Amino acid sequence: AKQSRVSEVSSDDITERDMATSASRLPAGLQSAEAEVLDALPAGDIRDAMSSLPGGFAEVLFYADVEGYTYAETAVILDIPIGTV
Repeated sequence: AKQSRVSEVSSDDITERDMATSASRLPAGLQSAEAEVLDALPAGDIRDAMSSLPGGFAEVLFYADVEGYTYAETAVILDIPIGTV
C-alpha cells in the first residue's frame, strides 16, 4: 500500500481558522494528558491530596484546575489578587 507523506507546515502559517477546523475534527471525548491522569486516580487520593494543601491553595486548585476557570476568574471568585492564583 502506498503511504502518503506528511507535509510540514510552519506554525507561522497556521491561522485561527485552521485551528478551529482541526479542533472540530477531534473526537468529542478528547482530554488533556493531565485530565486523563486525574481521572485515573482514585477519588480518595485526590481528596486527601487537596485536603493536605495549606491555606487557600485547595480552593485555588479547585476553581482553576478542576472547574476550569481562568486565573482572572478564580481571583474574582476568591476575592484575591490574580498574582496569587
